[in-house]
Amino acid sequence: MPLQSIPGPDAVTNLKTNEFSRWPARGQHAKNRVEPRCEPGLHARFRLVHGEKIFTIGSCFARNIERSLEIRGFEVVTRKIAAPDREFEEFGPEILNNYGVPSIFNELSWALDPATPFDEDRGFAEVMPGRYIDLHVPRGIRPTDLRTVLARRETITAITRRVVDCRVVVMTLGLSEVWYDNDAGTYLNMAAPRSLIARDPERFQLHVLRYAETLEHLRKIVRLLGRFCRPDQRILLTVSPVPLAATHTKRDVLVANCYSKSVLRVAADEIIAENAHIDYFPSYESITLSERATAWRDDLHHVQPDLIDFNVNRMIEAYAPDTAGEVPADLDRIVAEAHTKMKSVNLREAIRCLEPVKHRLAEHAELALTYASVCTRIGRNDDARGALQHVPEGFGGWRRKLLEVRIALADGAEARALEMLTALSVEEPTRIGVWQGLTEAYVSMKCWDEAVVAASRWAGLATRNGEPLRQLAEIHRAQGQTERADAVYRTAIERGFASSHIALDYAEFLLEQRRLPEAATIISKAAPESRGQQARLQRLRKFLPQ
Repeated sequence: MPLQSIPGPDAVTNLKTNEFSRWPARGQHAKNRVEPRCEPGLHARFRLVHGEKIFTIGSCFARNIERSLEIRGFEVVTRKIAAPDREFEEFGPEILNNYGVPSIFNELSWALDPATPFDEDRGFAEVMPGRYIDLHVPRGIRPTDLRTVLARRETITAITRRVVDCRVVVMTLGLSEVWYDNDAGTYLNMAAPRSLIARDPERFQLHVLRYAETLEHLRKIVRLLGRFCRPDQRILLTVSPVPLAATHTKRDVLVANCYSKSVLRVAADEIIAENAHIDYFPSYESITLSERATAWRDDLHHVQPDLIDFNVNRMIEAYAPDTAGEVPADLDRIVAEAHTKMKSVNLREAIRCLEPVKHRLAEHAELALTYASVCTRIGRNDDARGALQHVPEGFGGWRRKLLEVRIALADGAEARALEMLTALSVEEPTRIGVWQGLTEAYVSMKCWDEAVVAASRWAGLATRNGEPLRQLAEIHRAQGQTERADAVYRTAIERGFASSHIALDYAEFLLEQRRLPEAATIISKAAPESRGQQARLQRLRKFLPQ
C-alpha cells in the first residue's frame, strides 16, 4: 500500500500550484533555495499558543529548540531541572538527551505507565566498588554512590512526567544504531561501557534497527502519549542532522550514518501520514542539503551555530508567527544567566543563553560585551569582533580592553597584545583577569621568566582558584623544571583544588616521571567536573598497572 495515493488530475494540479514543487537551480531567474543554505518549504499543521507549556524530548536538536522557545515566553518544562547534585546541574537539560527511538519510548513509559516502572536492579550497574552508573543516561557523567544515581533517575522521571501537562511535544530522532541489554530486555540510550561489555560479553548487543522496528516504536510512543496525555496534544517531529560519530559495525561510518538517518526519515513520514496531530519540521534537510562550509564546523560533525539559529527561527516563524522576533525585555536577566554559566565554566550553556538575542546586541552594551567575552573563550573571534562594535567607547573599562587583547593574541599580534596588557597591569594592578591575560600572552610568546612572574601574581590574587597554580606548574614543566612544577602541583592539591582538572594535570605529570604509585593516589581522588575530564581520567587510568 503506498504512503500516498493521489488522483491523476490532483497530482497535475499539485505540480502547477505548489510553489516548492520544482528542484531549485542556479541562474538569474531561478530561486536557489539550496545554496548557500537550504530553505525547505513549510506548511505548519498547527500553531503554538504564546506562553503555553512545551515538552521536548530526543536528540540534541531538541535542546536547541527549547532555549529559543523559552526566550520567547513559552514555558519549556524540560528546562526546569531541580538538580540533585552539582554534576547533574552542570549537565543541564542535556542529561535528558535520548538518541534512539526505543530510548524515547523507554523514558516516557517509565514516567507515565505504572505497569512499567524503571528497573533499578538492571538499569543501574556497579562499574567499580561502591560506584554506580545509570545505563540510560548519556555517557560522561561519572560513577557515584547508589543514592545519588537513584536521585538522578527520580529527577529524570519526574521531569519526563511533565509531558502530561503539555499540548505540544517536540521530538527529535537521533540514530538507528542502538545497544540492547539482554538481561533487562530493553534498549540502552548509548553504548554500554566497555568495561561492562568485557565483564559480561553475553549481556549487551549492538542492534541496527530495521525500518519496521523503528516505526513500531514510534507507534508505541504515540499510543502511550494518547493514553496518558492531553487529548489535544500535538507532536512536532524532527530528525537530527548530527551524524554518527562512529559506527560499531564493519561498514564505513558514512554509509552507516546514511542508513541510520534514512530509516528515521522514512519512519517519520509514515507516522505523520497515520496521525493528523503530528507534523514534521525539515531541519534535517535544511542542514544536510546546505553547502558544507555553511553547515558544519571544522570537525564536520557538529552544526554551525548560525545554521541552528536559522532553523529554529524558521520553525518559530512557521508555528508561532505571532511571537517570531519577540524576546523578553529583561535582557539583564539573560546576561546574568550567561554570567552564571561562565563562572561555572559552562561556556556551551552560556553561549546558548545569548544566541537567541544576539540580534539585539546594539540595544544592550552589557549583552554585547558578554557575548564577545564568551565568543573569545570558545574561539569565535570574528563573532567577538562584531559584538565589540556594538560596545560604546569607554564602556566596560578594563574588561573591554582585555577582550581586545584576547582577540589580538588569537590573531597572532602578540607584541600589540603584550603592550596593551602591560599598560593594563599598571592601570589595574589588582585585576585578576589582567594577570591571567599577561600569563597567557607570555606563554604564547614563550617568555617563560615573565610568565612565571605574571602567574605568581595571578595566584596571589586568586587564592580560591586553582587555575593560576596549574598554569604556573605548566610553565615550569615547559622549562624542564620538574622539581618546581611538582612543588606547585602539591601546593594546589594541599589547598583543596583536587576536584579540578589540576589533579589530572598532576597525575599526567607523575606518569611522565614514572612515579606510578603517586599517580595512582591522585587519580583515585580526582573528581572530574565535566565529560571531557571524565574521559581524560579514563585515559590516564590505562597507564597504571592493572
